[in-house]
Amino acid sequence: MKADRQTDGIHVREMKESDLAAAGSLYKRMYEEQRSFGMTMELNPGEVDGLLQAQLKSKLYVLYVAEAVSDTEAGAGAAADNGTEDERRLVGFGFGSMIRTPKKYKPFDEEMPFIGFIHDVYVEPEFRGSGLARRIVEALERDFAEQGIGYVELHVLSGNPRGKRFWEAGGYRDVLQAMYKKLPGKSES
Repeated sequence: MKADRQTDGIHVREMKESDLAAAGSLYKRMYEEQRSFGMTMELNPGEVDGLLQAQLKSKLYVLYVAEAVSDTEAGAGAAADNGTEDERRLVGFGFGSMIRTPKKYKPFDEEMPFIGFIHDVYVEPEFRGSGLARRIVEALERDFAEQGIGYVELHVLSGNPRGKRFWEAGGYRDVLQAMYKKLPGKSES
């Protein structure tokens, strides 16, 4: 397990099983917010906890959380891991995985047929603009690189211009646009 990285009273660290409930709550908040950006797929909230638990157990997923700690606890250094729930809370996450390059394409690297895929990055609104999301992404990218992956892909919603600027500032570029259409006659459930 990689060492925790802490600055400004916030740890960016690998997700643990004890984080599942809090990460699930953040995940649901992220999807509610994404609806305002045009997210067409609706989240099935009953599946989130099981999904996160399966991803946590998989060797193909990399999951990081950002944990805010109280000033008292942050000053305690190594003892910070023993803080109570009131002294620390999850304020963001980043979830990625390694996916095999589709066989119809040549891999970017013959020795590594996988690419990194960043599924989700979310930071609570009061922590946005602080560099926290960048730290989470750097942790994901570092993890991918340590596993020999040299290419990372992600999706960003068209209706999220701030998100698009964030990714572009990090060196990502727009190469594909996914499009959706709801077919007539299909009832909404």
